[in-house]
Amino acid sequence: MTLKIRNADADDTLSLSDILQRALASSDSCGTSQQEPFPDDLLVAERDGKPIGFAGGTVEEDQFRIEQLFIVPEAVGQGIGLLLLTRLTDLARHKGINRLSVAGNDLAIGFFEKHGFSAADKAPHQMASSAPPHLMEKHLPPVILPVNSIHLHVDTANPWAFETDNRNAIDDHWRAALSKNPHLWNGRVLKLSGHTFENGSFRGTCKETSFAAFLAWRDWGAPDASAHNVFGSAILRSNDGALLFGVMSDTTANAGKIYPPGGNLDPADVIDGGQVDVAGAIFRELVEETGIEKHMVRPGERFAVFDGPRISIAQLMDVDKPADQIRREAVEFSLASEEQELADLHILRRAEDAANPDIVSYARAIAHHLLMPKP
Repeated sequence: MTLKIRNADADDTLSLSDILQRALASSDSCGTSQQEPFPDDLLVAERDGKPIGFAGGTVEEDQFRIEQLFIVPEAVGQGIGLLLLTRLTDLARHKGINRLSVAGNDLAIGFFEKHGFSAADKAPHQMASSAPPHLMEKHLPPVILPVNSIHLHVDTANPWAFETDNRNAIDDHWRAALSKNPHLWNGRVLKLSGHTFENGSFRGTCKETSFAAFLAWRDWGAPDASAHNVFGSAILRSNDGALLFGVMSDTTANAGKIYPPGGNLDPADVIDGGQVDVAGAIFRELVEETGIEKHMVRPGERFAVFDGPRISIAQLMDVDKPADQIRREAVEFSLASEEQELADLHILRRAEDAANPDIVSYARAIAHHLLMPKP
């Protein structure tokens, strides 16, 4: 049964009202204090096309207030609530918010405590008057952290369950994607199935899968929350202090999006003993997309960017050329290449330049990290 997380739309109103009433009528209901109206930022969990839960919230000053989180009774205990909470947290992150708050009912206290919430000291608006809610909050950790070492290996014994469990739906999704963009290629890629990050050491296990399966997972709201899209990013910085991000061409799966040169890890990045050569993958993608080779850059700091289901291992690379020259040469290279992955390079000279809506959220965080004036 295919699970998806998506944004709510106007046609969901009746279905979500039904979920709300059924959840409130259940003795096992674990939810928030606010009932209706529905907030503008609203996510829906659906199984085989039928909504089974929803969660939403609102930005209020320096916090994202979770106003609703309800699951149909028959889906309670299946991880749907945690999945919705995780994706709602991602949404708050994308808005630049680092604190969550929620007013939960008696049954919700344990759920939110288990996932990092603690008692707060002030109450939000619009709380139900029938029972005193429990106000809780959670401060989110930094998005960007320095990386000292990387240890990724490939699990060849066990396939990715998401791919095997959803094979027919993935095939249908891939055919639909190809009909819109016939340039897509269903190659083999590596996706992170589990990881730890402690004291600058990033460790994890990858599984080999098809690009079609990854694309479905991405487009369906990353419903397997245990998996992440980990990839390398080459952060080009010119000798006049600007950053250069790639503008993806129309032939790619991210047409028009802006982010640093980089891409999926794949089986070619696996070296002796099943280890994944992330550093090598970063340089491979840099050369393929821009023509800039390893001897042409000076490596700087390395850090991880945690952006919901995405994790970028970012390597700063200083290039001894002005930004305009780097852009001109890299675009000429890309347009002359067979793949033509980049349509352009976008130059960022100030943190404010990252406001462009086509810049992907993790790339925006990188720009702020490197271009924001230091106190």
